[in-house]
Amino acid sequence: MIPVFSDEKTVRLDIESLRGPQGERGPVGLRGEQGPQGIAGAKGERGVGITKVLRTAGDGSPGTFDEYTTYYDDGAASIHLVYNGANGHTPVKGEDYWTEADKQSMVSDVLAALPSAEGVSY
Repeated sequence: MIPVFSDEKTVRLDIESLRGPQGERGPVGLRGEQGPQGIAGAKGERGVGITKVLRTAGDGSPGTFDEYTTYYDDGAASIHLVYNGANGHTPVKGEDYWTEADKQSMVSDVLAALPSAEGVSY
């Protein structure tokens, strides 16, 4: 209820009884101006950097894999296999090599397709 004042007395109106049905959505308005730049956020934690990458196995011969080791400044290391294509040949994923993610995906797909049985694990 909304109070409505007149010269001599207050009358209360039920605003809900005055409201009609909701209209259609209007057109999109103009884009406003860009606001001011916000305050700077907190400084994030220091990331991990790479200190060196070395070929640790292989000799780069065409048709072979070389092993590269990446060393990080937190003491960790990771090993990556790189296929050396023949001159003029670009290795094709799925024909010349599979990534670890590809292999895991294939194993997951096979396991999901196997029938389930109580007491059996794959």
